[in-house]
Amino acid sequence: MRARRRGSFRERLSLANAKMSLAGPRSPTFHNCAPMRVSIMIAALGLLLADGANGQAPPQSPSDLVSYLTYQSGRKFSLANNGCAPPQDDRRVANSLLDFGVSALPEIEKAFDLIEQRGEETHFAFNSRWLLFVYAHIKGPAAYQRLRAMIDNPLLGFLRLDLDNAVALSLGLTSYVSPLRAPTTWLHCLSAPRRTLDELVLGWERDDRVELEEQLGPRARASLNELLGARSWAGLRSRLWHAHSGSDSSVGYRFDISDELSQAERSIDQTAGSQRLMLFPEPSSQKIDLRTRFVNRVGVDCGRRTVRFILAKDRMVVDDADMQGLLRTISACAAR
Repeated sequence: MRARRRGSFRERLSLANAKMSLAGPRSPTFHNCAPMRVSIMIAALGLLLADGANGQAPPQSPSDLVSYLTYQSGRKFSLANNGCAPPQDDRRVANSLLDFGVSALPEIEKAFDLIEQRGEETHFAFNSRWLLFVYAHIKGPAAYQRLRAMIDNPLLGFLRLDLDNAVALSLGLTSYVSPLRAPTTWLHCLSAPRRTLDELVLGWERDDRVELEEQLGPRARASLNELLGARSWAGLRSRLWHAHSGSDSSVGYRFDISDELSQAERSIDQTAGSQRLMLFPEPSSQKIDLRTRFVNRVGVDCGRRTVRFILAKDRMVVDDADMQGLLRTISACAAR
């Protein structure tokens, strides 16, 4: 019998969300703790027996782990794997895959081959970010060439943010920003300084004045206006920007602090509680100066600056009084 084709990444995600919407909210009320415990134990036992009956043994080999991470093993989709909720199951399985070391690479690279050829249409596309992160951890800087080729692949637009994060992991950076990435317009689990600087760098790489200015505080806006003077935006760009086109103008950076602010997004090393929305190291702070090391597209140092961030209207913004210096640094890195 011919196997039924699995849906694309978007189709399966939409179907999962639709099923959860139809199910509706559930708010059971328990009047006695003892029956509650018994019910939980019976339910847990039932799930274990059902999993055994359906052949859902815990994944053991790299092939099993890759299939489990990409939802090809009959695994049920959960909202806990979306948004800012820590993806506990994904991280646990990704760490198990990481434990295999280089012996896990053939299965991961086999998945990458199909993703590069078929984009979202392959079974391996769904939740494949975790394969990227494991690959980056295992290979380190040697992962760069393949990850960069994937960034340039027009079929992989749905993975560009995750690919940037994987490059950052492989090079030991806080973040890596390729201009092919779309601006982030939704709430996600980046710490606030990282998200703001990402969007500023991206706006400058993409020649998007609106996106860049949205990331600025009052001192930075005043500095930018002074820098513009009687010039047009196009005139300022022609004066400062001499970089390559496309992903060749990518820029990375690392905050020189020993803190989760300096870690790349979705690092497998992070503990469950460390992925939180973070404004400042100290809740009472209204500003923070972060020493930042910028690198070019291949991870070579190209400039260091202290970038000031402030809290303005309940969000983090860059408030650098020397926007010319900051934009020159980003431009110089993008051109190297």
